[in-house]
Amino acid sequence: MTAASTHPVSYEISAAGRAARVAAVLRWPVTAATIALAVTAIGWQALPDVSPALSLARDLTGLAVLLLTILMLVLQRTLRGKERPPVIMAPPVSGAWTAVSSPSTSVPSHGTHLFGQTWAIDLLAAGPEPHSFALTGGFRPAADFPTFGQPLTAGTSGTVVLARDTAPDHRSRNSWSALPALFIENLARGMLGSRHVFGNLIVIAPDDGGFIAYAHLKQGSARVRPGDRVEPDTLIARCGNSGASSEPHLHLQAMDRPSPTFALGLPLVFCRSGGHAALPARETFWRCEGLSPAAGG
Repeated sequence: MTAASTHPVSYEISAAGRAARVAAVLRWPVTAATIALAVTAIGWQALPDVSPALSLARDLTGLAVLLLTILMLVLQRTLRGKERPPVIMAPPVSGAWTAVSSPSTSVPSHGTHLFGQTWAIDLLAAGPEPHSFALTGGFRPAADFPTFGQPLTAGTSGTVVLARDTAPDHRSRNSWSALPALFIENLARGMLGSRHVFGNLIVIAPDDGGFIAYAHLKQGSARVRPGDRVEPDTLIARCGNSGASSEPHLHLQAMDRPSPTFALGLPLVFCRSGGHAALPARETFWRCEGLSPAAGG
């Protein structure tokens, strides 16, 4: 599957509040404007002082960057909305996994409410070597990591509303020596929007309401398209390393809109044997009793 598209659905959930909704609409434009203006301000510092007007423009630009940065941080860290019931799903993966970012440890789990990431979780498949962020050794092929190519099931009954799998799987950025490249790249991706942050993406609207996003998927691995019905054991795609990703992993989040761009995050809960369970905490080794993909998936 190669096309990206959306399919309108009627699922709605309770309102989060006017202030939270306004904040969700403003977060990305303010973030993009702050980054763009900051780059402009840095460039202007290299210009010679040819006139008082240029000096004044530099000062005003610097002040604007400062004010926008404060506004950006306020929007990204506050106004997450009223507490709402969690979206409940079965784990979309099976086997041994580690949570590297989790709302069970902190909220917002990724340090920001931008793009509906308030209660998002990142999962890595356990491998022969423990997960680490080494001094060197970044920029490795995605296929070197145990998470790459792992199958993902829907984990819920619902309807696919968005599917996109054309972005390439890039090399890892999982070392301190690769951190500058990761930082600059993620700034650019954040300015360009959620499509460039999440990479290959599938969004499903569960029958009970809300939306679930599965991000950083493997290029060309989507097995569903907008409008398809899925069940919890439906194979939907495979884990990859597309978008703003330091290494192959699954980024999973629940939100109140079909697109992350202006969405507010929703709490997410896994249903497991014996009832519901909180998501695993950060750096917690977790053996997941997920559903095997249905035959023929």
